[in-house]
Amino acid sequence: MADISVKFGTPEPIKFREYDKNHPEIDLDLEVRAAGTAVVSAYDGNLYGSDEEAVIKTGEIALLALTDCVRNWPDGESFWKNTTRAVLEKHIDERLSENGITARTDLFSLALTSDSRELYDAVIRNMNEQQWMIDVIDRYKDVIDGNEGQPVIGKPNSDRPPMGKNPFTPSSNDGGFSTDKNTLIGIVPNGSPINTSGDKYCRNCGTKREDNAKFCTECGAKFG
Repeated sequence: MADISVKFGTPEPIKFREYDKNHPEIDLDLEVRAAGTAVVSAYDGNLYGSDEEAVIKTGEIALLALTDCVRNWPDGESFWKNTTRAVLEKHIDERLSENGITARTDLFSLALTSDSRELYDAVIRNMNEQQWMIDVIDRYKDVIDGNEGQPVIGKPNSDRPPMGKNPFTPSSNDGGFSTDKNTLIGIVPNGSPINTSGDKYCRNCGTKREDNAKFCTECGAKFG
């Protein structure tokens, strides 16, 4: 028989749970729409008396298989992976085969509803913002532990930060963490910054310490 193309799609969005064990902060009830084509190359004539009957059953079975697979997506595995489409297509083909229909499925559309997309994007943005903060704090963790490798604000190739821009000065209302357009980040204990004997930069003015000097050459603050 000649191949028969059977188009199918979701008349109503399919509800599913998006939960990723690698990112437990993502635990959402979402809805997805999908559409595809199942190309039928053969079917059991004892089960289906005509091409028309086989076409109707192919569409019905494909849609049911798609819905079941989405709704029963394994907990802990993100639905939004590069392999998702292939997994769904394989599941549909297997279900059709179980019902006497040999077909090759192609899902040409798989998308969240507008409300679900808005919700999902908001969570991802929040995750990215939190990760950015974690990355920044991790990058400058040495500022907390004796400021080895103090970041140079505004002059990445300089050994010394610009005058008047002390990256270790806490803001007035956050107890030691601040970001603005002039200062990238500052992390120090609450209260005035005090130099330690191991510091490589002055916590008072940001000047690089010279040859284990006991006092800052710029502001005179003592190290240790």
